[in-house]
Amino acid sequence: MNEEMTHISYTIRIVALLLASTAFSPAYAGGEEGQRSCCRDGEHPRWYAAIRGSAVFLSDTEYQTAPVMPVTGADRQSHDPGYGFSAAVGYQIFSGIRSEIELSYRNSAVKRDYALIVNTVPAGSTVGQRSFDAMFNTYLDLHNSSSYTPYIGAGIGESHVFAPRLYTVGGVESGKVADWAMAYDFMTGISYDFKVDHKPASIDVGYRYITTSDVTKTLPSGGGKVTISNDSHNFEVGGRVYF
Repeated sequence: MNEEMTHISYTIRIVALLLASTAFSPAYAGGEEGQRSCCRDGEHPRWYAAIRGSAVFLSDTEYQTAPVMPVTGADRQSHDPGYGFSAAVGYQIFSGIRSEIELSYRNSAVKRDYALIVNTVPAGSTVGQRSFDAMFNTYLDLHNSSSYTPYIGAGIGESHVFAPRLYTVGGVESGKVADWAMAYDFMTGISYDFKVDHKPASIDVGYRYITTSDVTKTLPSGGGKVTISNDSHNFEVGGRVYF
């Protein structure tokens, strides 16, 4: 129940932030200054497609193991820089406000285990923590007199987290932790606006923070549980084309 209330609280905060941000949209301000991107001259609303690639820096994964014996697990696991990519379809609601549905994939190889892990990941292994995300994002584009448009955004969705070889039971590897979790992301960056065959387009460079609720795995013996945390810092480059 507490975890569900936490999810609801986060969702309410994000929705409130997105609603409040509309007050700063040029569409509400009534001015045309700087609206050099997709929605100028009565062209809005507009659909767009986006693709993005990212460098992923996954925070150390924290483990909490319920008191079931004999269970051995890593308290913490660090990761090498990883990679990610995504595709999205969005809709320009107003000049300065757009929303999208985004599907993404992230992968970060395990670098080092800490504490009492029994089966450590071999050196040079590409085994790592992976996430598949399905997100609903909303952005505020801060138009100005140039072709460069800063943006901020936030989103909510679901993430399927896959973390292999995290723990052992009785000295025998017990497999993976994999489950769906509530996900939240927060974005900021800058876009360069231009046209392709008279259609609005942009190149986006930005930062994204993604976090999920804890993922819990019930152990096969004794009813104990392993719980892991999951969040990452992502630096991304992408493009949007309106149609």
